[in-house]
Amino acid sequence: VCGRFATALGLDIPEADCGEGTSADREGEEDGPGAGADGEGEEDGAALEDQEAEADSIGFLILNSLTREEIREKCKESGLFQQGTKADLIDRLLTHELTSARKKAEEAERRAADLRAEMAEKEMRNQADQLEQSISLTMQARLMARERQRREALERQLEEVKAKSEVKPEQPPPPQHLQHQQQQQQQQQQQQ
Repeated sequence: VCGRFATALGLDIPEADCGEGTSADREGEEDGPGAGADGEGEEDGAALEDQEAEADSIGFLILNSLTREEIREKCKESGLFQQGTKADLIDRLLTHELTSARKKAEEAERRAADLRAEMAEKEMRNQADQLEQSISLTMQARLMARERQRREALERQLEEVKAKSEVKPEQPPPPQHLQHQQQQQQQQQQQQ
């Protein structure tokens, strides 16, 4: 926490000067904020407040190691009022940094919420598109099935009509010259 706070304030303070031991002393610490004994990693409000109080005390120790003029310069860089005692200036800087960190955290949470909402909306659109495509394919399949049935029915009707029209035609009458010969033969037979 010490190193992060010093970096946020733009200070170059070696880790050994942070007060509560070195990184070798902290190796047994838990992995990140809120990592409990059960490993769930959830933070409650009290744990967050404890971390903020620890950051404030470390920040105070860091800033307290600076001269009043260095602290005034930090206030000037941050756009803060530069008058008052060293403790007032330190309090002003700590309050400013804490407020700034909270605003950044809130903004990050807002962006994350916006991203989650955007992703959910895209997922809903994708599901709607898939459903629409599925409905379209189903309708096309039904139309094709109906068209096939209609075509088969027409083909059956055509076959029935062909079957009815295949009645044996009568023998065509003989050509006229044959008719004339037949008539003459019949007349001759009658005369005899």
